Amino acid sequence: MAGRVEIRVGDLFSEHCDVIVLPSSRSGTITSRTRADIETHRIPPPRYKKALGETELIDLPNGHNIARFVCWAASVARGTSTKSALSDIGGTLALYSEILPGVQIVSAPLMGSGAGGLDKITSVEGLAEGFLGRRPQSGVLRLYERDRSIAKRLQELVDNISTDFSVASTLTGTGPLTGEQFGRLQSALLESFSENGLKMMTRIELDVVYDAIVGHGDLTFQIFSLISWAERNNRIPDLIRGARSRNPGNQQLREFARSMGIE
Repeated sequence: MAGRVEIRVGDLFSEHCDVIVLPSSRSGTITSRTRADIETHRIPPPRYKKALGETELIDLPNGHNIARFVCWAASVARGTSTKSALSDIGGTLALYSEILPGVQIVSAPLMGSGAGGLDKITSVEGLAEGFLGRRPQSGVLRLYERDRSIAKRLQELVDNISTDFSVASTLTGTGPLTGEQFGRLQSALLESFSENGLKMMTRIELDVVYDAIVGHGDLTFQIFSLISWAERNNRIPDLIRGARSRNPGNQQLREFARSMGIE
């Protein structure tokens, strides 16, 4: 079954999931309501500053009553949010459901509709379009709304978005990297480069400073951030060509480049 978005009636913390998504500002500040929730459920706060639309994934202890991971999403900057930022977040959540072993259900609030000043329709559109645009194979994004009548209207909106994306994918086959493609590229770069090798490749081939564009974390997460940066800046072809130039003998990179029509 293809990935989907569901509007759930109730509280975000009422159902177990694999990844629970919580909103923060770019600087890592959170609302008093969110702080009370994480204290109640023993969830760690954000650890570092982020760009708008960037996420931070943290493992929760084994047997946690809510989720396996918490994802802090920078959905607000200077008191405002944007549909584009929510779409970036939605796309990242789809990737989590494709790349992280055993992750299928991702639960999130209607981000941006509180402190970010957006209406709920715009929030749902941004998150759903970002998530479905990745064409996840089986991931489920659950968005929570307490009012049953509002939830019903939002589900109708989601169903229309799902239909539109299904038709567009069938007709054009275009869009961002799918979760499967993203995972293959991540695997190829992991096999091909050390951290120092990636720093050299990005400086020489892409003319960017590695530490300025990747997130905190281990090499796997750094490469996740690198690919995400390349997508946002329309530089996936440059990244693939640069990686191939520095490591021409790697079979995974060669096969991926060919599958993307780059060589």
